[in-house]
Amino acid sequence: MKESAKEDRGLASDPALLNLIVEHLKSQYLDIQFAAIDCLKAFGSSIHSHSLHPLVEHTNPAIREAAVEAIAKHYDRGAEPLLLQRLQNESAPPVRRSLVKALGRLGDRLSVKHFATLLQNEATDNTSKQEAIEVLCDIGRLAAIATVTSLDVARLDTSMREHLALRLGTIQWPRPLDAQSIGQQLMTLASDVDPRVRAAAYASWCLCSIGEDAFLDRDTLWEFLKDQKTIVIGNFFDFLSDYLPFDSSEGLQLVELAKRVPLIESSIMWMLHEIGGPDVTSFMCRFLKPGDKNRLWAFAYFARCPSKLACVACEKEIAAGEDLSHSLLAAICLSKLGSSTATEFVIDRIADRSVHPWVQALGRPILEKAISQASTENEKARISDSIQKLASR
Repeated sequence: MKESAKEDRGLASDPALLNLIVEHLKSQYLDIQFAAIDCLKAFGSSIHSHSLHPLVEHTNPAIREAAVEAIAKHYDRGAEPLLLQRLQNESAPPVRRSLVKALGRLGDRLSVKHFATLLQNEATDNTSKQEAIEVLCDIGRLAAIATVTSLDVARLDTSMREHLALRLGTIQWPRPLDAQSIGQQLMTLASDVDPRVRAAAYASWCLCSIGEDAFLDRDTLWEFLKDQKTIVIGNFFDFLSDYLPFDSSEGLQLVELAKRVPLIESSIMWMLHEIGGPDVTSFMCRFLKPGDKNRLWAFAYFARCPSKLACVACEKEIAAGEDLSHSLLAAICLSKLGSSTATEFVIDRIADRSVHPWVQALGRPILEKAISQASTENEKARISDSIQKLASR
């Protein structure tokens, strides 16, 4: 590995060798041209990027694509007019995608003017409009943001409105004034008649509000979660669970949301484990009845947050003995509430191979507390044996 790194540095610092590679860009053999492009992409610099410009017009689309990617990597702003011209004539989808990405990285006033004109032209096809929005959002500064945030969304079709909503969430570190205009455009899209557009706007609004200096308006967030389409709420909530934690003050709202949208009931139950509180505890009791699909997660909640409200259901679960993981979670709850009988059940059964590992992890503190309070050597040895079995899993 060290030798390879030395060779790489040697290639990057050897002008004669790099010049030789540049010469190979003119080869009649495609594989040699590909290798030369890859070398310049990896080890060249903006000084060599101009040598790639002729290949943007190569007859082979794969060569064009590779050349465009190499130019973009070296941040060759001088290539902007060339790339714009090529995009207007390009028919190969992979090359168009590379050109759009490159212009989003390199583009400046020339690109902003060009794509703004495209968006304002009623005759422009949707594909070109989507590319224009993507480039302008990637440029993400000056007139680029002003162009996309001033679009009259009422004049765009559904697919365009959805694309705009999605792309607005990708703008990196906008200035406060730009962030305000982005937010206003997203709020317009968040009230769209089409559920797909609303879902995209909700997600992008949150992405724009999660930055270091941004403030996420929780009231607006909960307004979004009142959407009439449950599938929209489901998708949006899945997104939120990846990006945004809920806090203890929102426990009751999450409970009400779970009641209203069964689609996300299980996801919400996991969040409620972390939040806890009287409202959550009361809500979890409804899932303790036999046959409920969320029964396991309800017992898991009470194993984490024991409550006397669950005692009867826990005692019945242990007595029934139908599912060992359920029974152990019930016993963990009762043990934390002071039941020595439940503690003995955990000690005897927690290391069983049929028990879920995460259930065993919840039960381990019960064993550690029990061994610290054991009064005889035989009792300590029995508990220690269970602990060792757990460790070997």
